[in-house]
Amino acid sequence: MPNVAVFFNSKSSSGGSYQMSINNLLALREKFLKNNLKLLVYSEKKNKDLDNFNIKYEVINFSIFDKLFAYLTNYIFFKFIINRFSICSGLEKNLLKKDVSLILFLIPDFRQLIFQKIKMVSTVLDTCHKDFPEFDELNSFQIFQYRELLNIQILPRSILIITESDELKNKISLYYNIDKKRIISIPNTPSNLSVNEPTNTFKEKIKKKFDLEKEFYFYPAQFWPHKNHLLILSSVKMLKEKFNRSINFVFCGFDKKKNKEFINNKIIEFDIQKNIKILDYLTHEEVGCLLRISNGLVMPTFLGPTNMPPVEAWSAKVPVLYSSLLKSHGKNAALYFDPHSPEELAKRIIELDCHNTKKILLDNGLKRVTEITQQNEEGVTALFEKINRFIKLRNNWDT
Repeated sequence: MPNVAVFFNSKSSSGGSYQMSINNLLALREKFLKNNLKLLVYSEKKNKDLDNFNIKYEVINFSIFDKLFAYLTNYIFFKFIINRFSICSGLEKNLLKKDVSLILFLIPDFRQLIFQKIKMVSTVLDTCHKDFPEFDELNSFQIFQYRELLNIQILPRSILIITESDELKNKISLYYNIDKKRIISIPNTPSNLSVNEPTNTFKEKIKKKFDLEKEFYFYPAQFWPHKNHLLILSSVKMLKEKFNRSINFVFCGFDKKKNKEFINNKIIEFDIQKNIKILDYLTHEEVGCLLRISNGLVMPTFLGPTNMPPVEAWSAKVPVLYSSLLKSHGKNAALYFDPHSPEELAKRIIELDCHNTKKILLDNGLKRVTEITQQNEEGVTALFEKINRFIKLRNNWDT
């Protein structure tokens, strides 16, 4: 019987996409186990989270020749040569020897370009480079061209495409002329990496470690400009000067685009140094704990159509204040504000102090998680069924 494989190459520093990869791998593995089918898992390096979940995997290396092969597939003449003489990369030959006929990629990966005979299931995390070209981090020549290269060359050849919402499914179909029947929505559920409620001892340890004596709101996000930290700073300044309220925030995340210096300068300019605490990249356990001891999650990002932190917050019974651009994700489980308006965010923070408002949000949040979990199960089931159909079809030809 032909084998199905998963290539796991997501990095924990990637945040939501890493958690999505873990969740989808665990859900798919469960489907295969229940149906007595084998699912091979490959990774380019050792991964402690895969080890902790008792996922058996093999470390495989992409050689310099494999990477060169992927690069050369950009050229028409080379494509003609490999098609004419049925040339395979060294890695694909090794996987073919193991009867791998289908390989799933849980994040976009340029190494997909090396596969000529083995069929692929691809993943699209977002189409933000086309939706928001205003941001440099999405519209630089390198980023835009890289994303378009992968999407244009790989998506039409993929037998299936995984994404995380129907809204994104529609965009992929529109932008790349892909039949919607080949796109499967699997909404993000709460991360399997931080499902356990932290003990009171651990909560106190975290408070002490990060000197968090005062109440605070939480925003876990890398310091990209599109994450819109500036709106929070402006809102804190407004709350202080216009509403005579001192509100504290905790930020954490990587500084990939060196935007943290800009944020720090604004904090000084607004004279709110005592109100903002910036932490470095934290473990999943630390982030989960900070979320649970916060007054609420504030998510002013411009990008979507979904985000992982609100799902985590709903599951953890933490209120969510969300960008109004993302109402299709939060529905009635969040208070919304214009991501361009510090005053609207300030008013939502004040509104959250109302006990009835908070209770309604928490109740609706739990209902929203239940709805998302059901949709996730339906998506995983649809993916498995289509893969199983491929396995049966695969018996009709030889490698």
